[in-house]
Amino acid sequence: MIVVAACSLAGVGEAASQTKHLAGVVRDEAGNPVPGVSVKILDSWQYVITDSEGRFYINTDKADGKLSFSCIGYKNEILPITENSDMEVKMLPDASCSDEMLDIALDRTEPRFSYTGSMSTVKSREIELWQSKGLTETLQGKLAGYHDGHIRGLSSMNGEAILIVLDGVPAPTLDLNSLDPRSIESVSILKDAAAKALYGPLGAQGVILVTTKKGRPGKTQVNVNLNFALEMPTVKADMLDSYQYAVLRNQALANDGLQPVYSPDDITAFADGTGIDNDWRKIFLKDMRTSQRYNIELSGGNERVRYYVNGGYARTEGMYKVDWKEKYNPANFENRFTLVSNIDIDLFSFMTAFLNTNMRIYRNNETRGGDIINKIYTTPNTIEGPLVDGKIVTTENFSDPIYGSINYKGVNQETATDVNADFGLNLDLSALTKGLSLKGIVGYHSYYTGIRNGEYDYARYVRNEEGELVLFGTNVEKALSWSKSASTVYFMNFQGMLEYNRTFGVHSVDAFLNYLAEDRLGDSTSAGWLLPFRRIQLGGHAKYGYDGRYFLQFDFTHAGSEQMRKGNQFHFSPTVSGAWVVSNEEFMKNQSVLDFLKFRLSFGALQYDNLWNFSSRYLYADDIRDMGGSGLIGSIFTNFLVTEGALGNPDIKWEKSYQQNYGVDMTLFNSLSLSVDYWRTQQRGVLCQSDLTPALSGFTGDKLPYTNVGKVQNQGVDIEVGYSKKWNSGFEIGVTGDFAWNKNEIIDANDLNYSSIGYYYPFRKTGYSIGQKFGYLIDYSNGNGFFNSRQEIADRKLVYQDVTPRVGDFIYRDLNSDGLIDERDKAPLDGVKTMPSFMAGASVQMKYKNFDLYIQLQGETGRNAFYDGLGVFENQAQGVYLDIHRNAWTPERYAAGEKIEYPALTSTTSSSLLANEFFVSKANYLRLKNVTLGYSLPDKIVKKMKMNQFRIYITGQNLLSMTDLKFKGFDPESKSIDSFVYRMFNFGLNINF
Repeated sequence: MIVVAACSLAGVGEAASQTKHLAGVVRDEAGNPVPGVSVKILDSWQYVITDSEGRFYINTDKADGKLSFSCIGYKNEILPITENSDMEVKMLPDASCSDEMLDIALDRTEPRFSYTGSMSTVKSREIELWQSKGLTETLQGKLAGYHDGHIRGLSSMNGEAILIVLDGVPAPTLDLNSLDPRSIESVSILKDAAAKALYGPLGAQGVILVTTKKGRPGKTQVNVNLNFALEMPTVKADMLDSYQYAVLRNQALANDGLQPVYSPDDITAFADGTGIDNDWRKIFLKDMRTSQRYNIELSGGNERVRYYVNGGYARTEGMYKVDWKEKYNPANFENRFTLVSNIDIDLFSFMTAFLNTNMRIYRNNETRGGDIINKIYTTPNTIEGPLVDGKIVTTENFSDPIYGSINYKGVNQETATDVNADFGLNLDLSALTKGLSLKGIVGYHSYYTGIRNGEYDYARYVRNEEGELVLFGTNVEKALSWSKSASTVYFMNFQGMLEYNRTFGVHSVDAFLNYLAEDRLGDSTSAGWLLPFRRIQLGGHAKYGYDGRYFLQFDFTHAGSEQMRKGNQFHFSPTVSGAWVVSNEEFMKNQSVLDFLKFRLSFGALQYDNLWNFSSRYLYADDIRDMGGSGLIGSIFTNFLVTEGALGNPDIKWEKSYQQNYGVDMTLFNSLSLSVDYWRTQQRGVLCQSDLTPALSGFTGDKLPYTNVGKVQNQGVDIEVGYSKKWNSGFEIGVTGDFAWNKNEIIDANDLNYSSIGYYYPFRKTGYSIGQKFGYLIDYSNGNGFFNSRQEIADRKLVYQDVTPRVGDFIYRDLNSDGLIDERDKAPLDGVKTMPSFMAGASVQMKYKNFDLYIQLQGETGRNAFYDGLGVFENQAQGVYLDIHRNAWTPERYAAGEKIEYPALTSTTSSSLLANEFFVSKANYLRLKNVTLGYSLPDKIVKKMKMNQFRIYITGQNLLSMTDLKFKGFDPESKSIDSFVYRMFNFGLNINF
């Protein structure tokens, strides 16, 4: 197919009626014409050429009667050209994508080759392959340096407040999972100071840029996506049957010196199958649940108006089996309706306007019975039920049985609206001076949730001593009653930018001033938090480039917030960065190995604002609150009751983040790309409640004032690799990989040095990674690490301060040799910290004729996890026993030399359940995250159907995992057996008209 495009070539200073025309044929490397090409004028002899999907742009500059074509994803080629002539462009694949226009800070774009910052991006075509209704899990393993909502690890003990920016507007109250992935054009993370500095203190720890799709000139395109999925937990912990449960329960009670609850006759009945054995998982949990997603997209427009509209619906069913009630539906399910509308209008030749709207409506249903899955795992299968003669039965220890919790406790019916909208104007002020422009944006975000609470109750029955069913407690069936509750969150953002962008021969200048103001308000029970959060900021940017080879950039922000005391409200944050494009040097022209090579570096002194997450509204003021009542107080007559919270510190300031980044980008053999960054962050003035304040002051640790005394060092390496190749046979392959390593260390937490009072490890924070957990080390010198007899307990002569050990409990190491096992003997548990050290992701995309295949792997290593509570500790509720508890220590097992995998069981608590190294497990895993196989009908058939594309696909997510977890029943990405990660099988259809 030959595409001929005609466009107006009215140049700067020319009358609009003075038009010329350009006819062009665009061919690929094999000489085949590229279909769907459109040409749009930018300036005199400057055009942008895009295909139907907007995959590449061509900026052309007239010089010496020639046009130089720089294409995203294609090499340059200089062709002779004259006005009014036909043009044939041959596009050679260019894996470096050096001319790709990047979405960067403040809703701006910049060519990749001149960019001095560090960022990673994932595009829509890969996002859409992950068939889920949220973005958080989708991004795992696709962006080097991103992990579970964090960018480049942790640099502060106060967490990481990552700023989300939607279509150029900061949205700190936005939940990524609320966005419809089908509407997303790209997601980028800004990692170094040069990339994120202009967002001020809210962006200091990293920024996530989300760009939704936009319309392009051309006839209306209609895309329909239909998806149906079956979902099931990747792991469901296997509970023991009633016989094994009863044996272990009696064993735990005997270890604690208590009477057994199950008689020999009970045990026999459980063993031969005549006793009760209720597998609550099978009774109340579905083997799988269903979800479905539907989207319709419309896009198109002309030279004056471009539009994109996406309407979506998603529904996910609950995992519980329910009985429908006439009064209400107790089933758990989620409904989400989304509408994205982006409109761009050229009002005048010098003015464009845009309006972006992103709206979500939720209609969710949830039983009021609490954490049902937790109840399923904590209810013994020896309990009768769920119904006997139509009555809901239970025991005295379980006042709210599972069946009643699901079906008879009432329902919460939630309706929520989530709206993001922004309106802006771009003014071209070239009439005043060429390259000058002005931009203004107003952004708005509101979230409202209203819950209709339906309360219900029911009668419970228990067996009396005669075995008869009698009412338990005072609960009876009552009328369904309704009440309402609501909450709102509101955010406004105002931006104004005056920009100057000009090229003078080999010199380029890009500079602007930006003003930003924000206002945030949210519901809270505390009056202090009902006050709005306000911030204002002046930002500046100046960049100089020489001959496409050398770039020097300076950015700054002068920001202020009302959360600080006067005198400390404003601060100045500068950043310097630069880039050297070595491949544009003359000495690199006559070689064919290195297609692109660029070195980058940046240094920044940023401020970090995370005060939204603190318990006190104003850290500089004392937190004194009305307790909500008044009355007679001793002998001081009638007065108000007040409580004193944390003390204020009038000198409190933001944390300072000194960041440096060194990067290199290269492309080899026009097929292999590599990007490597080494980065280093030193966080100073970290907010801490100092342990050095003596207790004699009368204030507990949680009431001490915050001070800027902490220091954290964080460093790491980000690596991105890519390989792409296309053969004449029609086979294409693309391979990408991203790897990240990071390590943080608390240099100073202002914590007390306990060495003088016998602590073997005198510090609990300073010198360790953020989140380092402490516990006891086990003494294995006797061969198994357990007290195997009372005599052994006596011989050790160890006194346990917390819980006296029993036979079968762990022997802890007396590190300071004082004969007392207490806090002084706790040691850092190996590798138990907040962030993993190494994260990786890799994907392979292949296409052959009408078939396409996508495979993604993702994993992490370098972190151990500490497991406690449900799924490990057996003393939960009336005993929760899994396979590992079957081999718990007993005198018989020890005497027989049998395998022992767990300390002596307990029904209450034991010294073995104190934090210790036994409950530490490696948390490394490698997961087959996604496999997608698609087939598109041949073009001949599709055209006869009046379509552009008809594609069917099947996707599997979280299919396989390789892990070395010590404890069974856990998914490597979850630390609780009642919190599921889901495996999904998706069946879908893509249609394009």
